[in-house]
Amino acid sequence: MKVVYNCLVILCFLFLSIKPALSSLPLDDFVKHGDYLDLKLSPDGKHLAARVRADNRVFMVILETNSMKPVGGLKPDKRDIIHSVNWVSNERVVFEYAEKTHNFDQPIPTGELYAANIDNSHRLMIYGYRAGDAKVGSRISNREDNFATQEILSYLEHDKKHILIIEYPWSKEGNTYYDARKREPIISKLNVFNGKKRKVEVLPHPGAVAFANRKGEVKFMSWRTKEGDYFSAYRQNSDAPWQDLGTALGISDSLSPVKLSKNGQQLILLGRPPETGILTYYQYDFGSATLTTLFTGHKTDIESYTSNEAGVPAVALTFPGASEYVYSSVESRTVDIHKLLADAFAGQTAMISSRSADGSKLLVHVSSDINPGEYYLFQRDTLKAKFLWANASWIDPRTLSKMMPVQFNTDDDVTLNGYLTLPKHTTAKKPPLWS
Repeated sequence: MKVVYNCLVILCFLFLSIKPALSSLPLDDFVKHGDYLDLKLSPDGKHLAARVRADNRVFMVILETNSMKPVGGLKPDKRDIIHSVNWVSNERVVFEYAEKTHNFDQPIPTGELYAANIDNSHRLMIYGYRAGDAKVGSRISNREDNFATQEILSYLEHDKKHILIIEYPWSKEGNTYYDARKREPIISKLNVFNGKKRKVEVLPHPGAVAFANRKGEVKFMSWRTKEGDYFSAYRQNSDAPWQDLGTALGISDSLSPVKLSKNGQQLILLGRPPETGILTYYQYDFGSATLTTLFTGHKTDIESYTSNEAGVPAVALTFPGASEYVYSSVESRTVDIHKLLADAFAGQTAMISSRSADGSKLLVHVSSDINPGEYYLFQRDTLKAKFLWANASWIDPRTLSKMMPVQFNTDDDVTLNGYLTLPKHTTAKKPPLWS
């Protein structure tokens, strides 16, 4: 795809409450929480689900994409925060709570799952230890209490009523339940409108992690033994026996499965090639029975990545000093678009964080050492990006000092990387602590 940089129109940075450059900034500006945490596009791209922090709490807001007007939202109780939000369909989202306890500074997810329409109607706890709806003196119940932790495995393409989850039953010690992952996990189908649940199968290993495709087929799992050894297994279908992954596919046991592509035809794996020892990603294609190294040539471990339209990692991020992009050996339009974004936001880190189902709209997160983070909506057909909002909007980046990557070798010839931030307005040749 040949396009030119001038076709990409990026709106200027918009920061609220811009102040004149100062010699110093209040410490509170750096320790207070960011106001906008994350955004996710609905499948049709018409709405955004956002987690917003205010008054030391995190709540959910549903916005109309074009106008950025709120159409729904939820503010949790004082001890709770919205921990995650995901789209089930164009009209409905599922979200999790995390609860603040006196034992921990960080809010702890409760394992409970809620669902609501975008206008906040038909809101219901569909999973959790308080989800049961049986009345006192009655045996009639649509939902049950679930003393387990759930994780979503698949949003089940072409099924707007159900999701596939994996349940990790809690262990009881005395009068207290613990998510100890000592019991065999359960694969279940969960109705996102009434909370009814149907067990599909039980995996044979305690604490096993499963991978499912969009149809809900579970063909992969990984687990650790009591001794700490790691294993992975594969099966051709739900009726076939589990086989050791390396033996079944003819790949190294050192590679760990991470996810499946959207169509389930590619398995994404993570590992360290023996020649470099640097963490990278691989793709196993079931049709050709071939293993491909997706990223090569990077000097440090891959820290994060953006997937392409097929759900395969396409753009990776590494930090040998300043952030660097690494592009996948598998060509895709995502790679082409990201190269435009990288040019447009030169000197900053731009990553695609969300996309509509047809890929016509992309959410792009942009950040740097002096930019706490901004979101832009990118239109694929026009190659234009529209500014949406900024994190830590009270900070003027012109008043901040840039971080300088530094590198040095230890006495045993190990290269260490780090960052140095110097005072912005110093006139000293060697500021304090400089050596």
